[in-house]
Amino acid sequence: MIELTPITDPNQLTLGIESQVLTTDQTQKLEAHKQRILDSDQRLRETLLRKRAMLVNNGFEEGQDFKFSFEEYDSEETVNLARWTEPTVEVTFNIKRVKGECVLLVDHYEAVADVIVKNVAGFDIENGKVECYRINGNARKITFRTLKEKLAERNAEVQWQMMTARSRRSVTAYTVEKYAKLVPTAQVLTSRESTGHGSRWYSFDVVEVKFPNGNLLVVKPGVHQDQEIVYKFVDVTTANKSAEELARYLGQ
Repeated sequence: MIELTPITDPNQLTLGIESQVLTTDQTQKLEAHKQRILDSDQRLRETLLRKRAMLVNNGFEEGQDFKFSFEEYDSEETVNLARWTEPTVEVTFNIKRVKGECVLLVDHYEAVADVIVKNVAGFDIENGKVECYRINGNARKITFRTLKEKLAERNAEVQWQMMTARSRRSVTAYTVEKYAKLVPTAQVLTSRESTGHGSRWYSFDVVEVKFPNGNLLVVKPGVHQDQEIVYKFVDVTTANKSAEELARYLGQ
């Protein structure tokens, strides 16, 4: 379908639609534009198929290690055929196009949902080697064998992250129950604390034991049950004392 403003140049070429014509120059521009689309899509087609073939030939499993899709579809495109100094002459036409992707699948642990999901990672191939910053951590080109090993290592690390997180939650829950039994009158709950040095910081779970008299005991659960340590203790009788007053108090 072609939609454009009527033109009255005697050198125009008619398109067979009343009052809608293109000049020779505009027709050439239109055909050149169509050819650029076809050439671009052909490059995409070849790249996708080559990537898939390289992955399959090197032992990668589709659906598990990578995702591949390829589709041809009818597209309605619009191009302006006028020069930049001329009024707009937009032409809309139908053309067969292609789309798709060939990307690596990388495991990622979603801590809040406690699930492992598949994220995608793009990659490039050059001289039989592959570049994938997300997996390799840099722009170096490596063999497909090395890439497969690194992908397996990364996915194994994600599995370890999930198991570790689940273990920490289990130990924290045990610690809460433990102190709730030890001090039935206290309010026992979990919270987060942070520590670090410079720009490197990390946070962790703690268990707060709030006593009826206002005292606060904060313990940091260990890797296993009953390995918690005292992270903080606030005594209301000393909380507001100066350093000298606290020294006298402790020296009594």
